[in-house]
Amino acid sequence: MQYNAKDSENNGQPWYVMCHLNPAWIENMLQKDSEGLFCQEDEKPLPPYRFFIPFQAMPHIPSSSQSDKKSDYDRAYNPMTDENSLRSDLRSFVFIQAPAWRIDAIVESEWNERSRLRLFYYRDTDKSPVTVPDDDMHRLIKTIQDRVLTFYLDQPIDDLAVGDKVILQTPPWAGKTAEIRKIEFKQDRVRLVATLNFFGRSKSITFTDLSIGDVVFKDKEKRRMLSGNPIINYEEEIIDLLSHRFTQKPNEEVQEQDKLRLKRLASYANIYVEDPEEQVRYLALRLICAYLRNDKADVKCYQSEVQALLPHQLLDLSFSDAYLSTALFITTRDPRYRDAAKAYRNAHSECPDILRRYHSIIKGLKPRKS
Repeated sequence: MQYNAKDSENNGQPWYVMCHLNPAWIENMLQKDSEGLFCQEDEKPLPPYRFFIPFQAMPHIPSSSQSDKKSDYDRAYNPMTDENSLRSDLRSFVFIQAPAWRIDAIVESEWNERSRLRLFYYRDTDKSPVTVPDDDMHRLIKTIQDRVLTFYLDQPIDDLAVGDKVILQTPPWAGKTAEIRKIEFKQDRVRLVATLNFFGRSKSITFTDLSIGDVVFKDKEKRRMLSGNPIINYEEEIIDLLSHRFTQKPNEEVQEQDKLRLKRLASYANIYVEDPEEQVRYLALRLICAYLRNDKADVKCYQSEVQALLPHQLLDLSFSDAYLSTALFITTRDPRYRDAAKAYRNAHSECPDILRRYHSIIKGLKPRKS
């Protein structure tokens, strides 16, 4: 790896993305080529250049020291986040900062053409050589060297795809716009997975362990919803919307605002929630949200999931069971679910206040006839 080259003529120039299947060998050859060691006595040495080989900059970590420590969740949901996998992803990449003619001279050099494995251009879908701006390359090098951010390489993202846009705040990527790909709530912490295009839009970089403080949401309401405990925030929204629907008479303006709020809530359907009890609450909340949106397909899907979790006789319910029963009464008006939730409240003097809040809103709802 030659990164801190003595020459400064290449500063600011883009870096060409190249490929070679033997990182150690090409590092040695590029070092000699840059220093002019392949020139004949009567030849004038060509200008030196900078190059960076990620594979050589990332030490191999024995599996016993890292992969054994990965949780089942990490293995299932983030199979590419360990450093050895990232090192493997980057194995064939070589970055060279030099003018186009100098890159051609390297590729066409005798030592490269005579080699069994050759250095070659990494090209985009239009067969054009891929370059990386100098500032982006410095970010990538710093990220690899510092190992502060966990990331992996993936296929490019479609800018037209639906996804919340955020501005990264974590150096060295501060100011870059990325797209949220996944939201996870585990151990009382919201964890974000965000992606931005790279390598001339031929690859993307996915950062796998960002917190709310690491990004600025372009949608400020999204940040509010995800700050703290997003399940409680979601619950408060549902309680307020239920109150509007069943205990108040909102005007047309409020009704339109509520439609937008429900549409926003529906966009949270893919948050991964780790805690089992909060998973149950979250499922019930999505069911109520789908009902308020009159999304019959989602209602049917969530309803079957909820019913599968409840005991058949609706006896000796837990708090989670009572929560699910409340959601099912709202969406089906089946009196069995109302009575089951009521029995739980009566049997528990210290019943969580949230069930009483639901009851105060829906107590006037007429059950359907058997």
